[in-house]
This record gives sequence, structure tokens and C-alpha cells, in this order.
Amino acid sequence: MKKMMLMAVTALMVAGCSSDENGNGTTNEAPKYITVNANISGLTKAATDHTGAMVFEAGDAISVYAWTGDKNALPTSLQGYVVANAINTYDGSLWTAQPQMLWKNMTDSHYFLAVYPQKDITVSTDFNLDTQDQQASDILVAVNKGSNDAGITATNNAIPLVFDHIMAKLQINLNYRNQWAQTPEADVKVTAKTTGTIDYLNKSVTANGEAQTVGVMAVSTPVDGYEKTCETVMIPQQGFNTITVTINNKDYIYTHANDFVLERGKMTVVNLIVGRDEIELGSVTINNWNEGNIYGDGEDIEVPGE
Repeated sequence: MKKMMLMAVTALMVAGCSSDENGNGTTNEAPKYITVNANISGLTKAATDHTGAMVFEAGDAISVYAWTGDKNALPTSLQGYVVANAINTYDGSLWTAQPQMLWKNMTDSHYFLAVYPQKDITVSTDFNLDTQDQQASDILVAVNKGSNDAGITATNNAIPLVFDHIMAKLQINLNYRNQWAQTPEADVKVTAKTTGTIDYLNKSVTANGEAQTVGVMAVSTPVDGYEKTCETVMIPQQGFNTITVTINNKDYIYTHANDFVLERGKMTVVNLIVGRDEIELGSVTINNWNEGNIYGDGEDIEVPGE
């Protein structure tokens, strides 16, 4: 199974081109057009290159925004942006913007924000978790306010935008005692908040609403050493401490002594051993999609039998 990183260290390069109408002049002319070139390492996307790094695929699209004025406040409508939700689509080698992105002028400080997957951030900041669409639920945001937050004036130089995960991730790994003649089918659920409000400028999301039952989806290839791995993108939060594993219509419930912590850009990993009458906690970690701190190890939790 591919290991994923805490932060999507994505270099999104925004560059100014020439001032002639077709953008084909020399780079010493006044910049006019803005184009993008994106390279990815670490996104939670299925496609990987030969090194295992995550990469954009043909057909992927990002939303790019630019504004002037108050660096600490996003415009409240598309009309307030210099670049307003320009959809940049990748064809496998180049990015094409629609509509074309232009600098406002040569002197104003510009601030940049980009979102993956593409999204009109002025319509709503509400978020509803869709566990059936993990890619759409794993929102990444990039912000560049220039050096010392002084903004960026029109330039032909490349402008990097670094994408971060603003959601959390939950991974549950299962092993089974040998009481079963064969590996049982198991469904995994947690109870947690599935709605929130996104602050794009600060790359954060705040959970709200009532907790709901969330199915944690099985992945095709379990983590090494485990018989089943289930994963889901989650809204960062505390407040839930129970995992339910259902086998043959029987619920095996593990309750942690403290709340599980789902942190922005990190993956909480829970390793469980399931027997006919109990669940044993192997370990709980919060990590950079790979390794992290162990909160507990070897706790035995009794579950009443049928």
C-alpha cells in the first residue's frame, strides 16, 4: 500500500507571460497573462509515478484565485477577485486556464489562493463529508501572500503555491483471532461529526452539527501485517472515542479511554485485534500519513458475548 505524506508538498507555479495579445512575446515585456504549471508530491490521489510520489492525472482541475486589497480577508463575491475561480485543467503535460488569468495591473500587490479539487469558494463555505467520494472530500488549499505577506506584483517569475490538506484522515487496521474458521467479513463504523465550515484563507475547517454514523471504507490492499484496512477522510475534530466492528450481525465495540484526535493534515491510525468476545487495541497513532506517536498499546477491551 502506498504511504502518503502529512502535507501535500505541491509546487504550483504561477507565472506571468508577455503583454502581447497572444502571450507569445519576450519575457522582458510587461507581464500580462498568468499561466500555471503544477507538480505534485504527496497528494492523496490514486495515481503515482515510479518513485511513489502522487501526481496529477490528465483531466484533473484546480481552481485559482487572486485578489488585491486586504491580504487578511477574501473577497465575498467572484466580482471582488482579480482571478475568479479560473479552472486550470491538466492535459497530461500542460495546464489550460478557463478563463485566461490576467494581472490587474503592474503595481498592485496580488495575493493567490488555489483549491483542489476545483471549487467556487464564494458560493458556500459549508462542507458535508461524502465517504463515498474520498477524492472530493480531501480538500487541499494553497495560499501565497508573497514575501513577509507583502503581496506579489506583476512579474514574469514563477510564483509557488504549496497545497496543504485541510481535512484529517482515519485509518483502522484489523487482525482476527483464529477462532474463526476463515477470515470473517467485517464492517467498520465510527460516530463523528460530518459537517463543518471551511476557512480557506487559514486552511482550516471547523466541525459542527450532530455526530453521525460514518462507515469507514475498506481498501483493496491492507497495510502490511493486517488482514483488513479501512480508511476515510474526516473533518478534524475531537469528541468521539468508539469504533464498532460488525461481524455476522454482531457488534464488537472498542471504546478508547480518551477521545480520538483527528488533526488537520494528519492521519490517525487505530490498530485492532478482533476475537469472538473481545477487541484488543494494538496501538493508536497520529502521524504524517506514516509514522507518529503511540498513545496506547496492548489494552484489552472486553465485549459481552451473545
